[in-house]
Amino acid sequence: MIRRLFKRKRKSREKTDVVIPQANLSKNLRMDPLSLITVDRGARISASPEHDVPDAPKTPESEVLEVPEIPEAAEAPKSSAIHEVRSMRDNERLKYMDLQEDDSIRLLALDPGEENDPVSCHLFLTSLAKGLKYEAISYVWGDPIARVDIRVNGKLLGVTPNLRDVLKQVRSRTESRLVWVDGVCIDQENTQERGHQVRLMAALYQNAQSVLICLGRDEAGQEREAAKTIDT
Repeated sequence: MIRRLFKRKRKSREKTDVVIPQANLSKNLRMDPLSLITVDRGARISASPEHDVPDAPKTPESEVLEVPEIPEAAEAPKSSAIHEVRSMRDNERLKYMDLQEDDSIRLLALDPGEENDPVSCHLFLTSLAKGLKYEAISYVWGDPIARVDIRVNGKLLGVTPNLRDVLKQVRSRTESRLVWVDGVCIDQENTQERGHQVRLMAALYQNAQSVLICLGRDEAGQEREAAKTIDT
C-alpha cells in the first residue's frame, strides 16, 4: 500500500492589526468603537500588549442647570393702602381753623428752648378786641420757595428757613413768649384770608407791645450799625 504522504506546510501564526467595530466584539469586552486590537488567526481575540487601549470616555450626561430663583416682584400697594399712607401724612400736617370774626387773628406761643432745639409752638385764635399782650415780628422772608418744618400744635408746618431761624432767636430759654408773625399766624395757602389779614396789618403792629425787627444772621458783624440806623 502506497501511502501518500502529504507534507503540510505549517503556517506560522502571524499577528495582524485589525480595526473592528465595537459592535462585533464580545459584550464582555468594553472598548471604544474603532479601537485598535490584535487578532490571532484562528485564535481568540485578545488585546495587544503593544497598544494601550484608552479608557472609553464617559458620555457626559445632560447637564442640569440650576436656575437661580427669581424673587417675586413686590405687590404694588393697593389703592386703599396708598390712601391710608397719604391720610397719615396729611394728619401730620397742620390744618388751619377758619377765622371767625372780622377782627379775628391768630397768636403764636413760642415754647422755650435752647439755640439748637427744634422749634415748637402753639397757635390759637383770638381777636384784636381782646387786647392780649403780644410782640409782633418783622423779618426778611428770604427764599419763598425753600421750606423747613417746625412743630405747631404738635403738627408739622413748612416755613422759610429765615423764619425758623428768627423763631429760634427770639424764643426764651425759660418761658413761653407770645408773638404774632405772618408766616405762621396767617394761612399762606388761603388767598382770601391773606387779603383779610393784610387789611388788619396796621392794627396788628399798633396793638403790639413791641415790634421785633429781625434782619437775618449777622454773618458780617453789622448788627450794631443796623441798630444805629433804625434808632435814627
